[in-house]
Amino acid sequence: MTLLGAVLAGGQSRRFGSDKALAAWKNRPLIDHVIGTLRPHVDTVLICGREWNEEISAPDIPGPGRGPLGGLNAAMAYATCHGLDRVLSVPCDVPTLPDSLLRRLKACDEPTYLQEHPVIGIWPSALAATLDRHLAGNIRGSMREWTGLIAAGSPKLLEGEQLPNINRTTDLMTLGSHG
Repeated sequence: MTLLGAVLAGGQSRRFGSDKALAAWKNRPLIDHVIGTLRPHVDTVLICGREWNEEISAPDIPGPGRGPLGGLNAAMAYATCHGLDRVLSVPCDVPTLPDSLLRRLKACDEPTYLQEHPVIGIWPSALAATLDRHLAGNIRGSMREWTGLIAAGSPKLLEGEQLPNINRTTDLMTLGSHG
């Protein structure tokens, strides 16, 4: 099965105060850390919501209040058009992901998202049309509503797996040296 790694990078970073994807940690933008973490686990990396360096990119599917579902929708459309079977979605504000978590998600045949962070998940591209219909009928896109609609599995992090989530500049500072 072929796998698209989708970096969701189109957010507005309201709580952070500036563009999170470009925030420096260990002398590199957060988005570069996410790309580097995903690349060994996927066949193709797609940046959703912005263009970034020489990476393949796609704009989020437009619509008011779509949030991360706009990026996931773009990724699923890309996967469908390019014959990729599944999408592994990760937001640009999680600079490190445990290999054990990525391996567990990749092993899932059904739609599955991380309970603690529903934007991180594995999504069969066959669900692209279902997501299109869901977003067409909703003013605001909610990841939890979407995962409920498709009855996605939701495992938790295992003991020892840590997942930094950068929402504020103070979160970035707690990760240590950030450039």
